[in-house]
Order: sequence, then C-alpha cells, then structure tokens
Amino acid sequence: MKSECEFPIHKSQEKSTLTMNSAIASGELCMACGLCCTGAIFSHVTISRNAYKRLPEANVSSTNNKIEMNFPCSFFQEGSCSVYHDRPHKCTSYNCKLVKQVISGETSLIEGKEIVDVSKKQANWLILNMPTLNYSNGDSLRSNLFIAHKLFNSRFKNTENPSFTTEEYEFCLNALDYVKGLAISFYTSSLLMKYNDLVMKMSSK
Repeated sequence: MKSECEFPIHKSQEKSTLTMNSAIASGELCMACGLCCTGAIFSHVTISRNAYKRLPEANVSSTNNKIEMNFPCSFFQEGSCSVYHDRPHKCTSYNCKLVKQVISGETSLIEGKEIVDVSKKQANWLILNMPTLNYSNGDSLRSNLFIAHKLFNSRFKNTENPSFTTEEYEFCLNALDYVKGLAISFYTSSLLMKYNDLVMKMSSK
C-alpha cells in the first residue's frame, strides 16, 4: 500500500538532469581548482595513520600525536592529484563554499571557474611579490602570508612611526583583497582580520 505522503524526489526528468549535472559540475570544478592542494588556502590537513600507510611518500609532520600532511601537496602534480582515487578521507569529504554553491545551483560551473582563475592569479602575484627575506619555497602561501604579516606588524611594536614602501603597502592591500575573496568563495581564514587591521594601521600613518 502506497503512503499518502510520498516524498516527491523528482517531479520531472528535467529536474533530475539538472541535479545530476550540478553534481558533475562540482566535481569538475574541484578538479580544475587545486587551491587547497597548492597551499593557497590551507597550510596542512590532518590525515589518519591508515592514510599515511597508503601514502608513505607524503610530506608530513607530527603534532600532538596528529599526522599533518603539509601543503603544497607532493601528490599535486601538473595541475591534478596523482593519487586522486586513493587520497585521504579529509580530501574526499571537504567541500568549499564555491563547490557547495555549484551543487545548489547558486553558481554555474563557468562562474565557478572564473572565480578560481581570479584567485589563482592573485595567489601567483602574492608569491612573486612576497617579501624576499621571508618567502620560503617549501612552505604554503598561507604560511608565508602569516610570516609577512608578522614582519610588517612588528614595525608598529618596534617603531613609533613606522614607514612602508609603496610596494609593501601594495602587497598588503592585495593580500587583503585575496583573503577577502577566499572568505567569500572558499574559506574564511584568520588572515582576513589580520590583514584588515594591518592595512587600517598602515593607512593611518
């Protein structure tokens, strides 16, 4: 006997196709992005011991009995994941804001790829213009942005009226614009308020 209150999963083939397409589009966007893997958003991800046993070549460090796989990920090669079908659970289960927007239909795949492209260009600019004394090729962009912020912010503690070059001010403005974009489309980092406060202090001098 049929229930009088059946759940209308799909009322039409058209709706079913749209739902399927959004799922496919979200996967395509993720594969075309890689910002998580390159260290542009995160500096590391905690993985299980089983994942490490499967991937012993991973660049890891141990903190408080946790295994952290460091970014840039050593398995992200030529713009894609070389261990995609065997990647850690944290990688398979994570969905950024933008992927969720594509799944819901709020953002199209084309729009999503355009947002990713802008963030990649911003990240590359920051890497190329990172303060020379602080930039570490082995560390993630996120880690380097924390180091750069610490350097600039320390001037306010050590000098009553610190001075900044035009290039340094431009770098901090672009860093703020970058992390604002991340907060809107990917992930809200503590770097957002750090660079917001830093730019405010620099602008008041």
